[in-house]
Amino acid sequence: MDCPRCSVELSEIARENGALHRCADCGGLWVADVTDLNKILLHANLPALSSIPGFVNAEEMTGLCPACSVDLVVVENAEKRATESYDTCESCGGIWVDGDADEPAPEIDAKTAEGEIVTFFRRFAKKK
Repeated sequence: MDCPRCSVELSEIARENGALHRCADCGGLWVADVTDLNKILLHANLPALSSIPGFVNAEEMTGLCPACSVDLVVVENAEKRATESYDTCESCGGIWVDGDADEPAPEIDAKTAEGEIVTFFRRFAKKK
């Protein structure tokens, strides 16, 4: 699988319940299964993805899905309007979260990756 931002090979981060994929160049994370994402969110006392307000910006395409190579669509924060967004594949349901760091660590463990996802969705779900 290739990064939708950098087009480099994503590395796999093994987890007890499946795997995450990460780009070592940009730090972005790919969650292939929304069920896995919901488990991560719920364990962090966040609501499931379907309960977090946001809207699809169908006019903005941001790259190709690492899993099935169709266009990813942007889901923007309902409150802040595009200051926070993630990408999703309407075909396979995978979720892409951009990395935060200017120079991401070359490798991270599953706990760190899950922490980055939780931090992003805490910001995304936060109301003004």
